[in-house]
Amino acid sequence: MWTARAGIGYGAVAQLLRAALGPGATGELVLDRLARGGTVGLRDEVAVRHVLPLLAEEPLTDPRADLFSSWLTVLEA
Repeated sequence: MWTARAGIGYGAVAQLLRAALGPGATGELVLDRLARGGTVGLRDEVAVRHVLPLLAEEPLTDPRADLFSSWLTVLEA
């Protein structure tokens, strides 16, 4: 298991997500964006679980490939 923080190495991704989602992003906002982009179900719930800790600069402990996939899913929605 690995741990990282948004401010250490992933700050650029966090900035992109903040720009895409706007200030004060919530789980509901992320889910709405994903639904508008056609992503629904378990994948969008996982994406929320990966995006919100990044935006809050909390420790990230999920596999990197899963995190990157979720972040891209939200950015592309």
